[in-house]
Amino acid sequence: MYRELTNLLPPNKSRAFRREYFLHAGTVCILGLSFVVIVHGLLLLPTYLSLEGQLSAQKQQLAKLNTDLEQAGQKDVSNRLTALTTDASYLTKLGTIPTASAVTRAVLTVAHPGIVLTSLAYTPPTDATPGHFLLTGTASTRDALRAYDLALAQLPFVSNADLPISSYAAETNIPFTITLSGTFML
Repeated sequence: MYRELTNLLPPNKSRAFRREYFLHAGTVCILGLSFVVIVHGLLLLPTYLSLEGQLSAQKQQLAKLNTDLEQAGQKDVSNRLTALTTDASYLTKLGTIPTASAVTRAVLTVAHPGIVLTSLAYTPPTDATPGHFLLTGTASTRDALRAYDLALAQLPFVSNADLPISSYAAETNIPFTITLSGTFML
């Protein structure tokens, strides 16, 4: 066989043949590349759909957590506001309630010769009831006990000094309990 091939086509037909050859080769390459891209796109579609579903589920979970957090925050704020309101009203009320130490100090300023006090008990006044102050002790005589009872009844913040009549049964060393009632506002 002879190694040198002779092309018998005229040059313009030879150029047209070459151009057509490269056009066919380019078309086949473009179609093959398009086929590969489409196949890879189709193979990536399940992964894309899976990731899209996970993203959607996470968005829903985030939205649910945000609403739960807002509701919990609102409940927490509401509870804290209720507690603060209760504390504020209690503190406001404390400004109008006389303190036990002030009432005790005022009661103990009353002269009490012949009287030995053994215990004191204080119940502050409320909106519905007056306050009570219990004095328990021993009086040396009936006169000393009567004078002490009258002196306590004369205090401006005391509306009633209650001493049971049975306290006068003994002549000396008389045990007694006097209940003072009133606003105790000094």
